[in-house]
Amino acid sequence: MEPIFPVDKWTLEGERSLNKHRYNLTDATEYSEHERHIDSILASCDVSNTTGAIRTVAILATTFQFATSHISKVTDHIIKNVAIYRRIPETQDEWSVRLGKANSVCNFLRVRKLHELVEGLIKAFEEYSTDDCHPYFEHKSKLVQLRDELRFKHTHFLGFRRQPYAYTYQVYGIAASVRQYRDAVLPELHSWAVSLRELVLVFDDVGKYSRSITLGIVKRFPPGSPKRHEAIIRLDQEGRAARASVYKELKSESGCNMIVHDEWKRSHRHSTVSSPGCILIDLCPVQTTMNETNKRCRFETAHVTMDIFSPKCHDLSYLRSNWEGYRFYFCPRRFPPPYDANKIWDCESFNHLRWYIKHCSEKGDSPVYYNGGKGGLTRRFLCTRKTSAGKGCKYGFSVSCDMLHGYYIISRTLSSHNEHNCRGSLYDLCQQAGVDCLR
Repeated sequence: MEPIFPVDKWTLEGERSLNKHRYNLTDATEYSEHERHIDSILASCDVSNTTGAIRTVAILATTFQFATSHISKVTDHIIKNVAIYRRIPETQDEWSVRLGKANSVCNFLRVRKLHELVEGLIKAFEEYSTDDCHPYFEHKSKLVQLRDELRFKHTHFLGFRRQPYAYTYQVYGIAASVRQYRDAVLPELHSWAVSLRELVLVFDDVGKYSRSITLGIVKRFPPGSPKRHEAIIRLDQEGRAARASVYKELKSESGCNMIVHDEWKRSHRHSTVSSPGCILIDLCPVQTTMNETNKRCRFETAHVTMDIFSPKCHDLSYLRSNWEGYRFYFCPRRFPPPYDANKIWDCESFNHLRWYIKHCSEKGDSPVYYNGGKGGLTRRFLCTRKTSAGKGCKYGFSVSCDMLHGYYIISRTLSSHNEHNCRGSLYDLCQQAGVDCLR
């Protein structure tokens, strides 16, 4: 599968700067490789066919995600370090050199190129705009809306030296001006990334639609209407989704259940999984480039492919031994990362992820709880049960987040299989029976 970003254009320095959670003075005031990276990323887009168009949508979504996160980190650095950005005291209207550089660092996106790509995407999805039973039916109208917003709100990318932020600076100071710019611009930019990710719909090899795609099509029509019934029949006749399954899902649907990804239900039936300790969860493995000297990741996210939008079911119990040097990403369409590094663990997306992990662990008869944490870049989940000796089970894993693709589990943070030795666990039952429980 082709990477979302062109890996051959990647450099270690540029990759690290893209994924930093917070900026220092150099990051916030000097041109790095951001501009060159974004130019090469957008140049790799192809809107000549549907497959290329879907990848282009994913690229644009990730580009907006990076732009929003990048501006957030620049402005956060200015607000927290106001003293080094104060204007020259001899004049009342001259910006300091450093502040001017920080403003320039925010202004790096090629709005004209973005507009051209969106125009190409509109043409690529036009043929589906008359088929209300196709997953791409609404793509054209949503892309037209994005194109219009890009046209009229291109000033979002011009930085905080323009009005009304320049006036706020003169009256109230640097921090107030930058904070006004950030609060006015970033939520809308981030909403573009989220809405574009929702358009990245990936089908399986046999053409079956996932649960969320199927329900999205059916719910275009009023409940109980003949059109909804006709749509369900058509999906069944075309082999996209079984009629009985659709009606069953419509009856049992709830807001939280929609968080449970589709491939998980399609690949494994939890009703048939009787072995305790099997936490089945949807993840996309992404190999990192390891430094053999210190065993740390050199390239962390450059190898992410379109598979991240169609994760497969994995058993957490066996990931540590079989997938060394991998990250396991959750679907960014389901759990989009925030743009503010200060809110990674305090946002709706992570709350949904916590519910999803708890839900999967309970389904596998191996409940875990959220252990929280203060600050830091990881959060720990631990087993709720005790061992036969009355001690807490040591089984657990950590969730992290990068600012491009979202939340993930690192394989090295997973406890080993024999650490999941609480009463009633698969390991405990195997020890009692005197058999090897490892596959």
